[in-house]
Amino acid sequence: MVQFGKSKKVPNKRNALGLTSVAFGAFTVLAANPAISQTDQYVRLEMPKNNVSVEGELVNVDDEFFYVEGTLGVLRVSRETAVCIGAACPDGSEGPEVVASSRDIVLKSKDGEVELRGELVSVDDQHFIIRNRLGEFSLLRSNVDCGGPACPKVEFYDPQFAIHSATPEVRGMVANLLQGYAEANDHEYEADSGTIRLYEKDGRDLIAEISLITEDPRSAIQALSENTPDISIVDQQQFSSQLPNVENVDPANLEQVLLAYDGTVVIGHQENPVQDLDVLEIAQIWNGTNNSWRSLGGGDFPIAVHMVGESATTGSDAKLWLSNFGQSNLNGIVTHNTEAEVIEAVQADRNAIGVVHRAAAQMYHAKMFDLRKSCGLTASPTDFDMQIEHYPLSLPVNAYGQRASMHPVAKSFLDWTQTFEAQRHAAPQGFVSTQLQRTKMRDMGVSIIHTAAVEPDFDGAEFASMMRELRDADRLSISFRFLPGSSSLDNESVENIKDLAARLRRSEFDGQEVLLVGFADSVGPADRNTVLSERRAEAVRTVLEAEFEAETRDKLNIQVLSFGEQMPLDCNDTDDGRANNRRVEVWTRVAN
Repeated sequence: MVQFGKSKKVPNKRNALGLTSVAFGAFTVLAANPAISQTDQYVRLEMPKNNVSVEGELVNVDDEFFYVEGTLGVLRVSRETAVCIGAACPDGSEGPEVVASSRDIVLKSKDGEVELRGELVSVDDQHFIIRNRLGEFSLLRSNVDCGGPACPKVEFYDPQFAIHSATPEVRGMVANLLQGYAEANDHEYEADSGTIRLYEKDGRDLIAEISLITEDPRSAIQALSENTPDISIVDQQQFSSQLPNVENVDPANLEQVLLAYDGTVVIGHQENPVQDLDVLEIAQIWNGTNNSWRSLGGGDFPIAVHMVGESATTGSDAKLWLSNFGQSNLNGIVTHNTEAEVIEAVQADRNAIGVVHRAAAQMYHAKMFDLRKSCGLTASPTDFDMQIEHYPLSLPVNAYGQRASMHPVAKSFLDWTQTFEAQRHAAPQGFVSTQLQRTKMRDMGVSIIHTAAVEPDFDGAEFASMMRELRDADRLSISFRFLPGSSSLDNESVENIKDLAARLRRSEFDGQEVLLVGFADSVGPADRNTVLSERRAEAVRTVLEAEFEAETRDKLNIQVLSFGEQMPLDCNDTDDGRANNRRVEVWTRVAN
């Protein structure tokens, strides 16, 4: 049995057992004397019906009672209920050996003079609570030894540990989540100068003292060295790029929990008419080959570039992202200490541009540019596109901890973050929660008309059929992708199958049809791709239905649709783009 570590309280005055709240029935305390040593008059009185034993010096006996003096004082015990064991017992009073049940424990005082039997109710780092027919007893652990098959193995720990965050925004999200965790578990929450304390509401016992530390990604990951109770929260790109630079951190030994989605965004002034930028245009701005908004549709004005400095907490992360666009001209970039300062500078200058995390941009209401792809499709940093990672700079934010040494409260906290209740505490900090997102056909903008405008194999009848089937449906942020030219699911999609099955078991889609909608890339004949996309959707249904017993499977309202090359999410002129288009989406609509 593992109990959360708690602070010590000053105990009330107690006897040698540390006894409090005792209800006496078959025996009575007459007086209190100091502890006595064993003599020839030493006896043990067993009360089988009450599951209690008392030990001490037999000082008197009459027709009705034994009188035994021990560290509790003089106890008067009814002869009808007790069995006397010891040389001083009167003739005829000894009985058979008392056999304890498997649920009993025996708590014996450290001096060995008093013991109490009963059923274990609970235990923490200060007390044993046991119950028998005489009442409920609370005994200080420091005063007794526990014996018997029901004695728990109790592990205690230091209540202090740390949570390391790579950005101030992540730290804010963690504080929000910890407050929600405290509410969910009926704990008291106290925040003070970067330290959060969780207390039991009754008695103010300390459960955990958590230091919130914001540092560069490398230091945050280094905090995961062997045998640490701490956890670290960084995005997936930071973790992958910095892990080779840290020592004594084996990813095979780490627990990984997805908390939310963030990403990198390019921001501009609200009055800037430019709405989107492509990768080449961003590269030209950062390497200094384009210094004017003129070619981008923003007028003949110089571009002022802002970012967090490399010496600041998140500077290395911004530079890592910018390295994707080649060597940047750092001489022309204005650097700041925080992302909030970057956003403030950009919002004050119509010609400015900056790069920050999406969470910071969301919190401070910055204008975020869409990313335009080579074929004209755009990706926006919306909640939906961030979660399905359609926005290419979307990044999962993960919590990492050593499996063997993670603090028990940290482990309990991370388990709680996976609940529906927890995710509402992440969104106010600008992050995208991991909970199911929904969107409609009307929100898909350019994706709807792209096929008709660009793709050479456009099929008007198939397009019209897609619009009829999906116009009143909701697309869910669950999708399945496949290996090239096949109907074999990739590893992430296998996990998504389990997630969808769990939602069906919870009756999340009662009264609705669940549509598995297959799509394909544009490689090969269009009619063949329509057949292939249908085969992929059928493959998903087969794997999904295998998660259920036959009786349940027959009640599922799952339909398969396929629309081949229609509505591509990405460009078909790159391997990554084609891989993104080979997919089965999940839609729901009201059942007919």
